[in-house]
Amino acid sequence: IVHFQGRLRLTGFHSSRKIPREGKSYVGAEFSSGYLPPKMISKITTDSDLDKFRNYFLKNEEDETSELWKKVKPKFIENKTAAYLVKTFKYAEKLENASNGDHFQEEEPESPDSLPYDLVVASPAFD
Repeated sequence: IVHFQGRLRLTGFHSSRKIPREGKSYVGAEFSSGYLPPKMISKITTDSDLDKFRNYFLKNEEDETSELWKKVKPKFIENKTAAYLVKTFKYAEKLENASNGDHFQEEEPESPDSLPYDLVVASPAFD
């Protein structure tokens, strides 16, 4: 919610997710660093979990300067024995055929099993 030209306006709908009647939809591919509920944060304490996360988002060393990596890179605690990160993911978009023959893009998480945490399922209770 922002105050703009004397009125309150709702913003940030780009990261909203449809909650399907069947199957699952996940939150976290897009997020605002201004507000995240606690269930969207993961604490990692092992090098293998850190490597999983880095390998998922970084394909080469140049990616470390990307805007995406700057937003999602782990935040280490002072003695570097643990790091916190957002439970985010990338989309693997695929084309599907609708029953009427039209094509649409279905957004599925890309390789969620290669992340060091479980994705957060979209629900009406998500805050």
